[in-house]
Amino acid sequence: MSFSFQLRPVTSPDDVIPLWRKISDDNAATIFHSTDYITCLLQQNRKTDLYLLMGEADKKLLLLGLMGKSGGPIRHFHLGETGDKTLDAIYGEYNDFLIAPEARGDAEDLRQQAVQFLLEQKDIDALIARNAMPALTKAMEQAEGRLHIFQDQHCWQMDLPKNPQEEFFIPESVSANSRRQIRRSIELYKQRGDIRVAQAEDETTRRAYWQELAGLHQAGWQGRGQAGAFANSAFLHFHENLMRDAPEKISLLRISAGNKTIGLLYNYIHGTCVSNYQAGFAYEDDNRLKPGLVAHIFAAGFYAGRDFQIYDLLAGDARYKQSLAIKGTRLRSLELNKKTLRLSLRDFARDLRGK
Repeated sequence: MSFSFQLRPVTSPDDVIPLWRKISDDNAATIFHSTDYITCLLQQNRKTDLYLLMGEADKKLLLLGLMGKSGGPIRHFHLGETGDKTLDAIYGEYNDFLIAPEARGDAEDLRQQAVQFLLEQKDIDALIARNAMPALTKAMEQAEGRLHIFQDQHCWQMDLPKNPQEEFFIPESVSANSRRQIRRSIELYKQRGDIRVAQAEDETTRRAYWQELAGLHQAGWQGRGQAGAFANSAFLHFHENLMRDAPEKISLLRISAGNKTIGLLYNYIHGTCVSNYQAGFAYEDDNRLKPGLVAHIFAAGFYAGRDFQIYDLLAGDARYKQSLAIKGTRLRSLELNKKTLRLSLRDFARDLRGK
């Protein structure tokens, strides 16, 4: 089947949101494809050049892709991002085109033709898709260009039980050693009082939890000599807008023992899936205390008791993810270049530096 495409500059959020809502609502595969998420992304952007890719058949809208353009000698178009490093610190995952439900039977052809259309545009030298889903990776692999993979990682997921027997949930996949450490840590925390999981249910509580999470997060990262995510004002504004405009998409949890905080979790809600995006933990000198592991297993128990099916720790190879969860979707970050002499010479030089 043949599809037609056009790439339009975005002059305001109104150029995108009605079209996105038309094929996204109740059909978005992940939070990152939802209208609420895209709306906040558009509102965040003020300076960069954004474009909307549209794919149609028989005058029916079947595909959308929000793209940012970064300048320089090589003109990159970024799927699902702005191309500005500061703004893109928001860090989306599960990257793909948005495809209408009625086109899913033709989704493979639709993706391949969309990628090829973009490569044929005179103003585009290269396409970048960070954290691309496997179907998008396949479409880019089959395109007539030179592909570079600059990151390859998995998401990590916990399948939640339907009828949890305890207030926390330790998956069967967790090793015996990790299980002992977690249970010992729980016993130590319970010496301070009951372990409680509280969810922010109103704006005032969300703001208080967010500020406490930020303080713990920054303390941990700055203690390791790094700035921390909350040092980025674009990051702050995006999530504050998302909490304000789509509070049903956010779950902020505070896990405590007695009157002392163990940790706070900032999670995305989408359908029956909860995705942990950000966290702050109260680390102590006693290394028998495992605030991150304990916070996550109590969060998993909390969500299992509310009929959620998946607790997604998202991408990355952090040790705690591997300890608690099993491998989920493989995400690759890709750059697809046109086969031009200039880009071929640049790639050759880059390959030599990499040897």
